[in-house]
Amino acid sequence: AATAAQPRPPGLPRVANPRVQRAVLLVEQSLAAPPPTEELAAGVALSRRQLERLFRAELGTSVQAFARDLRLSRAVWR
Repeated sequence: AATAAQPRPPGLPRVANPRVQRAVLLVEQSLAAPPPTEELAAGVALSRRQLERLFRAELGTSVQAFARDLRLSRAVWR
């Protein structure tokens, strides 16, 4: 069904907040050129600062550090 949850890619952290979860997936989907924080925030209907705060609360890191670390982990995996 169109409303069924999508499977979570392996290696992505579990996130309770649906907007942060969506931002994580957006980063994962565009690893070659991760979008700027402002663009991610707009994509999940938050301000840049709100997304930064929620991201740090959920994952303990910044949006950009998460994107960098995910890119590095995927590069090592290849």
